[in-house]
Amino acid sequence: MRTKIQQELIDIIRFEIRGVPLPDRFNVSDEASLIRISKKHDLTHLVFDALHKNGIECINNNAVQQYYASIWRSEQMTHELEAMTVLFEKEGVDFIPLKGAVMRPLYPEPWMRTSADIDVLFRNKDFERACELVKNALGYTEEEEEKGSHHLSFHSPANNVHVEMHNMLFADYQTMQSVTAHLPEIWDKVCPAEGHKHLMRMSDPDLYLYHVAHMAKHLSSDGGCPLRSLIDLWLLDGRPDRDEAGRRELLKKTGLLTFAEVMSATAKAWLDGGAVPFEELEQFILTGSMYGTLKNRVALGVEEKGVGRYIFDRIFLPYDNLKYSFPILQEHKWLTPVFQVVRWTRVFSRKYRNRLKTQTEALIQTDMSDAAQLERVRQLLGIKETGENTDV
Repeated sequence: MRTKIQQELIDIIRFEIRGVPLPDRFNVSDEASLIRISKKHDLTHLVFDALHKNGIECINNNAVQQYYASIWRSEQMTHELEAMTVLFEKEGVDFIPLKGAVMRPLYPEPWMRTSADIDVLFRNKDFERACELVKNALGYTEEEEEKGSHHLSFHSPANNVHVEMHNMLFADYQTMQSVTAHLPEIWDKVCPAEGHKHLMRMSDPDLYLYHVAHMAKHLSSDGGCPLRSLIDLWLLDGRPDRDEAGRRELLKKTGLLTFAEVMSATAKAWLDGGAVPFEELEQFILTGSMYGTLKNRVALGVEEKGVGRYIFDRIFLPYDNLKYSFPILQEHKWLTPVFQVVRWTRVFSRKYRNRLKTQTEALIQTDMSDAAQLERVRQLLGIKETGENTDV
């Protein structure tokens, strides 16, 4: 059953996204708790905006800062995406904006939909050239520590906006095999955005599948789901040009139909009112955070493999995961032992030492009841496969 604070947050989301007035005599019962839960899901800016518009004082400095920061981030990301669009249109490189870049226009105000970075997808044959273009023409700097995965990370020089350039939507280890088997087909169904030749849009069913699969990845593998993903889903469900039949066929084909239906019903209950399909799922999401917790991920890994196997796989990363950190292995698998050693050298960097330390602490503190709850939620949602997080 929802707590008073949880209901207040849902009322605020409904006000911000749909314009539904806050309940009569609405007041915040515990501002610190409301900010705490909203911060976990990066929704603090919405809380401040709703309270301000309704003449309710918000004294939390973080809420004020997040409100103005969200507006600034939105403007900066729009500027950088426009710069990339001009560049790739000029150079004839097809690309697909992903995640926040696609969802922001569906919100009442673009700044309401925050994101940490700009995600852009390219055809594999254009990927290296696109990365060179942003470095040479736009002055982007590459994050060397992120090099070698299924994306490369960059920062823009003027405003330090983080940009992730992808040559695939998911690595094999991140989502269900039925999803990764379909994803290469998306380029066969893209079409140019209005007024453009190379800025591409996914078909509606493919966009919906990608969003649902991304939610399933975070919930199943990371042990959490952002509240904003539920808001995104509700907005996608309400698109007037949606292809319901195409969505359903694709979700059924990839084994995500039950997941999508339950999550969609949960989002509808929050935004339109009514009962959620499963209270345990609602509490799992509301009491979680943006992308779960390391503790949940470790507990899930231990439950699936046992402590010994889990530790072994942390030390000797399986080939199917290692090949995305070192793409050369996809052509020369025999070099796997060499790159296991190369990977171990990363432990000497501060970033990976800290990550190893936090994973060790999480392993010590593992509570298997967390994994059991996550497994029950996965069963409610019909998830039968999981990806594996590769933090180290």
